[in-house]
Amino acid sequence: MRVMTVIGQLQQDARYAVRVAARQPGTSLIIVLSLALGIGANTLVFSLVNGILLRAFPYPEPERLVMFWFTPPDRPEVRAGLANAGACMDLRLESTVYEHAGCYIGVEGNVADPADAQAAGPEWLTGEMLSYRSAMAVGTRPMMGRWFTQDEDNADADRVMLISFDLWQRRFGGAPDVLGKRLRVADFGGNVDPSTIIGVMPANFSFANPRSDYFVPLRPTNRLRNSPARNRWVVARLKPGITLEQAQEGANQFAANLERDSPRNKGWGIKVEPVSESQVGFLRAPFQMLQGAAALVLLIACANVGGLLLAQGITRQRELVVRAAIGSGRWRIVRQLLTESVALSLLGALVSIIVIAFGINALLQWLPAWIPRLNEVVIDDRVLSASRLDLAAAFKASSRTGTASPGRLRVRSAFVVLQVSTALVLLTGAGLLVNSLMRLSNADIGFDPRNLTTFQMSFTGREFFGATGRTTPSGSTEMQLSPRINTVSTELRDRIAALPGVEGVAISNARPLAGGRLYAFAIAGRQPATSERDALRAAWHPIGADYFKVLQAPIVRGREFGDLDTASGAPVALVNETMARRYWPDEDPIGQTITVEFFNDRPRQIVGIVPDIRPSIRNREPEPRMYVPYAQLPQLQAGVTAFGLETVTFVVRSAAQVEDWLPQAQAAAVEIDPAHAVTSVQLVEDFAAQQTQGFRQYVILLGVFSAIALIMAVVGVYGVMSHSVTQRTSEIGIRVAFGATARNILAIVLSQGLTVIGLGLVVGLAASLAATRIISSSLYGITATDPATFTVVVLTLFVIACVACYVPARRALKVDPVVAMQHD
Repeated sequence: MRVMTVIGQLQQDARYAVRVAARQPGTSLIIVLSLALGIGANTLVFSLVNGILLRAFPYPEPERLVMFWFTPPDRPEVRAGLANAGACMDLRLESTVYEHAGCYIGVEGNVADPADAQAAGPEWLTGEMLSYRSAMAVGTRPMMGRWFTQDEDNADADRVMLISFDLWQRRFGGAPDVLGKRLRVADFGGNVDPSTIIGVMPANFSFANPRSDYFVPLRPTNRLRNSPARNRWVVARLKPGITLEQAQEGANQFAANLERDSPRNKGWGIKVEPVSESQVGFLRAPFQMLQGAAALVLLIACANVGGLLLAQGITRQRELVVRAAIGSGRWRIVRQLLTESVALSLLGALVSIIVIAFGINALLQWLPAWIPRLNEVVIDDRVLSASRLDLAAAFKASSRTGTASPGRLRVRSAFVVLQVSTALVLLTGAGLLVNSLMRLSNADIGFDPRNLTTFQMSFTGREFFGATGRTTPSGSTEMQLSPRINTVSTELRDRIAALPGVEGVAISNARPLAGGRLYAFAIAGRQPATSERDALRAAWHPIGADYFKVLQAPIVRGREFGDLDTASGAPVALVNETMARRYWPDEDPIGQTITVEFFNDRPRQIVGIVPDIRPSIRNREPEPRMYVPYAQLPQLQAGVTAFGLETVTFVVRSAAQVEDWLPQAQAAAVEIDPAHAVTSVQLVEDFAAQQTQGFRQYVILLGVFSAIALIMAVVGVYGVMSHSVTQRTSEIGIRVAFGATARNILAIVLSQGLTVIGLGLVVGLAASLAATRIISSSLYGITATDPATFTVVVLTLFVIACVACYVPARRALKVDPVVAMQHD
């Protein structure tokens, strides 16, 4: 019987809670939306953090998987060095620390051979060459077939390969008899001999590159042992029970052995880190900042809810007194208030589910595809547990009610200070990033990217590019670059240039804004550098005739390359303005001779100075650059420099739309060379925007959080001030009755709000000066304490908060003294 009584009372409390919420729909709606946005924002961001940073990697015992980073001499903090072939071959040795350790390297090339399983025609594929031990270190089993054996990871063994699940579906239609079929794919030596498919990897499997289509053995040879090229990543699996510190000690010993065996490794160290840190560690700082921003949004939401319910509780003081007077006990009143708080919290949680359901799909589709592990982002138990903590915080905030005691009034003011200061921190950070993005987008890149399109063709196969079977004096693989590449490219260039709407075409080894290779060079007549640290260096770019004319980047002095700069002509070069200023500050570079440390190259005479073209959108300063004619590239080259030169980039300037001339260009390419596909068609403007896409989307996310924080803070200020005016109605009426003017009343009301807002701005400004230093490395062209940004943000927040105070203050001017003195 007692249980039924309690149930009945709870039902009565619930019905009354609904009536209270309906009596003040505006306040109730603000509370529910504040809770929904605060919980939803935190859940969405934590789902990213959980799926990308916290979730275990999809490999067997991923905590035992580590990466090696080779650190250059005298720079142990740099972890960007890779291994050379000799180090990878020595990794085959047994170790007391590592169960398996091996190397891998990325490759790409055309698949186009109708005689094999190529009925779909030419296709550009990305793959990985990996050693048997690196495959065993990763530990993931193929879903069909098997991995290659150690004997198959040999230069003399039959060629085998595994393919990705996507390639199996895309090119073979998911055929169950795919094992045993053959594909011609490029390896690191330029060979395209058929390889037999022996396995299919599981769906969503990725390691070095999530877009890899195939996996082939690395097939090391002894003639590469002395190669200077550092182009191989190292992955290792620790033996059970081995700690990271023990792994580092083992790596240090291995580095010492390498240095003892070869002078080429002198001073090089090895840094061991978990594979999780290597693959997603660069996202840790930005995601932590996003999580912090979302937490601040939740904090503002809780302060908003707490402030509104506190103000609401003050206005309900008479109701609570009356209920106590007619016999309601303290517990009965507390239970009623708790029921109202629970109802609002649950309603906010339900609305947050809608926000999360729509938000997670929209967020995953909107984020850039290069972010690793996006396919593993889901709402799981860990995310729901975090959401329950958010709901608990919100419930505590929504449980704050009370009376109009001075202590409660101070708490109400503290809520406003918290909201304003927190909003200022978020707005300042977003303002600095928006300022940086605007400067980055408007920076001069050195040429006109409008109406420019690029596409690429990679000329793989022995008739175009491949190993000669010899090594260079430095130990690199000797590669042969056929002059047919330049012949075919020039013919296709001329065919495209003749198409309607095309204004100009040039060739290069890379897209504009795609960076460049850094090479040492010497200037004739000057003392050569005595050490690598003192060597003169500049980025190196092979380009074709009229390249700068097509880019609409006028030559500063001299001339640019033409069709007469052929392999049989005098070797020439161009330098940019930065290179001219740095290395010839008091001389004219034109006519000077430089020799690039490039195997089999000849001394070149500088014939022109060209404008600075930025290596990428994100680069703050131009770099020294030298350009050489594509037609004058040596036919025999060292492998360390040759790879990538078989890929030709076509730069097309057109007055017509891309779709008007591209089909004819592709048809011309097939007619000239049907075995190699046209790939990577892209507008240069899109390529430039792509370089800032991640930063832009990061800024937008922080901007959204800041906007939500601003809205909730303004609503909180308005709500608290509105309740304050209502609470002081009698006081205002008395003041009016005794002769107070409208200006006096406005000043009294506004002074209360402005005092609290001013305190919030002071606290927020101090917090912002400390917090914005965290994002200093992400800023472009400004400092973390940029006065203009701080001034604009503070003034904007101050003006908006003042408006939120002014609206209820204006309502105070309409108070009728007679009605007001009867109010309470």
